[in-house]
Amino acid sequence: DLALERNLELKTERFNSKINQNNISKANAGLLPQVDASGQFQYGLAPFTQQELGIPSPSGEGNTINEFDFTNATTVSLGVDANYMLFDGKQGKYRYQQLILQRDISEDQNKLLTENIINQTVAAYIAIARQQSLLTIQAQSIELSKERLDHLQAQHKYGTVNTLQLIQAEVDVKSDSASWRNTNL
Repeated sequence: DLALERNLELKTERFNSKINQNNISKANAGLLPQVDASGQFQYGLAPFTQQELGIPSPSGEGNTINEFDFTNATTVSLGVDANYMLFDGKQGKYRYQQLILQRDISEDQNKLLTENIINQTVAAYIAIARQQSLLTIQAQSIELSKERLDHLQAQHKYGTVNTLQLIQAEVDVKSDSASWRNTNL
């Protein structure tokens, strides 16, 4: 369970499966009408000039010009556009089927990845258990070789065992110790 919870590749694959599940809709396949809405609002200030034509002023000037600072200008525009494809050669149906197929493929990949992670975890566990078993067996083998060496040394004192057998027992102890060290690495 811990290997499945902490595996980033599996988390990513599960996320992709959710995305593919959410993508299955008639809208994504292009089977629904398309409605677009747009709007625009503008506000601005513009200089304003006004001229009055008419009676000359007492100073003798004919036309007067009145200038004002600024005026406000506001523009609002809205638009709605609706489109619906009546026939597109059944492309929408095929796109919808493709979305379903992508979801199914993603779910299968998710299952396969989960099974592979479980297999790898079990294989690693078995390898560790095997290694521990080998270490135990080799430690027992070292103990047996040492007992045999002690027994042969005692017999060598009384002359019942020759030196070659004693040397062979020493070699066996050293060989078993080397095997245990190599397995322990």
